[in-house]
Amino acid sequence: MNKSEIISYLTQYMKNLDNFDHFNGCVLAAYQGEVLLSKGYATANRAFEVPNSPSTRFPIGSLTKSFTAAAILRLEELGLLNMEDSVEWHLPGCSSLINVTLHHLLSNTSGIPDFAAQPDYWEKTMRLPATVSQLIERIVNQPLHFEPGRQYSYSNSNYIILTAVIETVSGQSYSSFIQKEWLKPLGLHDSGVLDGRTIVKNLATGYSIDKMIIYSEYIDMSFPLGAYGMYSTVKDLFTWTEALFSGRMLTERSLKKMCTPYKGKYGYGWGFDKLSEREVVCHFGDVNGFCSEMLRSLDGEVTVIVLSNFNITPVTRINRDLAAILCNERVDTTPWIMEEPLYASLPFDFQGTYYSEDGEALITLYSEGSTYFMTLPKRYGAVYTLPVKQISSSSSSVLMISSNTPESIQIIKEENKLFIHHHDSDGTIKTLTRAEECKKKQP
Repeated sequence: MNKSEIISYLTQYMKNLDNFDHFNGCVLAAYQGEVLLSKGYATANRAFEVPNSPSTRFPIGSLTKSFTAAAILRLEELGLLNMEDSVEWHLPGCSSLINVTLHHLLSNTSGIPDFAAQPDYWEKTMRLPATVSQLIERIVNQPLHFEPGRQYSYSNSNYIILTAVIETVSGQSYSSFIQKEWLKPLGLHDSGVLDGRTIVKNLATGYSIDKMIIYSEYIDMSFPLGAYGMYSTVKDLFTWTEALFSGRMLTERSLKKMCTPYKGKYGYGWGFDKLSEREVVCHFGDVNGFCSEMLRSLDGEVTVIVLSNFNITPVTRINRDLAAILCNERVDTTPWIMEEPLYASLPFDFQGTYYSEDGEALITLYSEGSTYFMTLPKRYGAVYTLPVKQISSSSSSVLMISSNTPESIQIIKEENKLFIHHHDSDGTIKTLTRAEECKKKQP
């Protein structure tokens, strides 16, 4: 495909999602440093009907980690620390982490439990303000999951501790250091660190779903900071990746450390993947009501950034599809959603709970009046209830799609048995059987 064909392909792919309310956010796709698509879709704020645009600011979750990792490397370049330094050397109050090094923190090989995965996080921790010191005090009181350096385990705690190291060593707040070293020099005027108190203009509102679009659960943004506390735009993130990987911000030695895949194919603030035989760095990010995915090929050819203010948007799948198009690959830009929703009576009753053979997946289908819903677990096992609408039907089959995510369920009736094929928004396909039929199979 030539450039104009690729642009058309990218545009059509996103148009298909937008036409059926299956994407809420902004995307940027660039090839060889040239932006081919940069566009906002749906709304940044539903209450005031403010549209998303390339200048809309989004909380970027763990995409923040690339800024934090770069800050630690900058401090090493200044001779103020070393990757093999013990955490305890820089934070004397963390004596329990004497065998944990800065390298362990950056590469997620420290063994420190993720504070955001603790049982009280959702109900308590995320809802209350906290200083970095207060949060670290809770973190260091937890036993390590494994000996430092032995294996990989993603943990936001690592980057909270790195935040404290940056503040202690630099003598500045995390926000001030990031502004001085990265944001101001690059002119990233639409990026910054959230503190949960300062009003940020043009910041999108985050949403979730429970039968209908709702506000996301509250989180106090005073504490995520260097772990998942920044906001940005697709344009600023593109400028950041271009500058970072071109060697303008870090030395070649530092960049090599950042871009080395350690255990778990994780470097310093970046994960690693392959795209059409290209080596790429990438990272997923999410924080209440928002999710994001950023990818850049190490050869500098391909960059894709997807930011969404709807928390179950399949940003990784969308990101990889757009990246594949940039690599001249064909992806499915024509969804199964070709007809208008039907409102005719359904040919058979399919309500109930469906289970996969391994018992790990379950979906419940039910109706309230004339509206049908699908309840199922998604990211982190959280359960969501999505409205679904009928697209086609016959005497033995009904096809329904989600009203808010690009996924479908096909309900099939064979004699007296009912089962469904679920095409999840992330691209996975599972077959599930209704509970009554599962019971009949048991001896």
